[in-house]
Amino acid sequence: MSGILLIAVSAAFSYLFTALMQKIMIPQGKFDLSDNNSGAQFLFGGVPFVLSTAAVSAVIVGINMAAGFGNPIVSYSGILSFMNTVIWSGIAAALMFAAIGFFDDNLKIKNNSISGINNITMSSLQLVVAAAYLFLIFFSYGRTPCVYIPFIGNIYSSILFWISGIAVIFGSINTYRLNENKDKLLVYIGIICFVSVCIMGYIKKSSGCMILSSAAAGGLSAFCIFKKKFPAAVPGRAGMMFSSALLLGCVYILDCSLMMFLFYAVYIIEGIHALLFRGKSLYGRMISSGLDEKNVNLIYILLTVVFCTAGIIMIKLG
Repeated sequence: MSGILLIAVSAAFSYLFTALMQKIMIPQGKFDLSDNNSGAQFLFGGVPFVLSTAAVSAVIVGINMAAGFGNPIVSYSGILSFMNTVIWSGIAAALMFAAIGFFDDNLKIKNNSISGINNITMSSLQLVVAAAYLFLIFFSYGRTPCVYIPFIGNIYSSILFWISGIAVIFGSINTYRLNENKDKLLVYIGIICFVSVCIMGYIKKSSGCMILSSAAAGGLSAFCIFKKKFPAAVPGRAGMMFSSALLLGCVYILDCSLMMFLFYAVYIIEGIHALLFRGKSLYGRMISSGLDEKNVNLIYILLTVVFCTAGIIMIKLG
């Protein structure tokens, strides 16, 4: 019962605060929908979602731990216990990735260009945040990290931990590159993934995972509903990178980081297609073949549901 209450409270508060902050922060008058030629976009549309979700997650996690539901706060070595470290570092890493995305969006607006931070700088900044995040988790394990593989169990290997961690983080954070400018689809996929990982958290009785995932699902839902009124308000890289990073934080809380391959399977398929067909988009190819955009979106959404359901089943059986 307490788990369901946590889910409901975090989702509801995140939804309400995101909707409120969207109303306050997004310049309402800038986007007159009757003017179809304006072409104006508000790249910071995801900032209310980022701030609201992070704040709600931090407050409810703090209350939950203060009430005695969390693990002991300090270990014998003086370092935060494993679960607390993963939860708080996950929130912090998501905010850091959001800050990188915000800087990129701001640079685009400042230079009035579609180009923001160059690829080398972007990758370097992402690597620094990813390494710091993995470093905290590495030492919280007591320097004997493990990687959980469904139906196999924990594999204790520092090399596997670092290689898989960097690959999963870089791949997840940069998924927006594959379907950029398809914000509605990205948001729908995000909601499905967060709901799925919330169910996984409920199965594994992880309050931290349930709080973060339900707050993210609530915030994304508010953004999605608001977007119907103001389509020109887009999440930007800040919103998209934060969403992916927070989902990463959730799977690390559950100690099953490789689940990201199932959650983002549609992006992996898109990436493989791009490699095989010289950068051509699978999404665009289906559109050009005569499929309606709504039907293509539905295919991506249904595939995500299938893969996420498979992940839930693995957690239940594993």
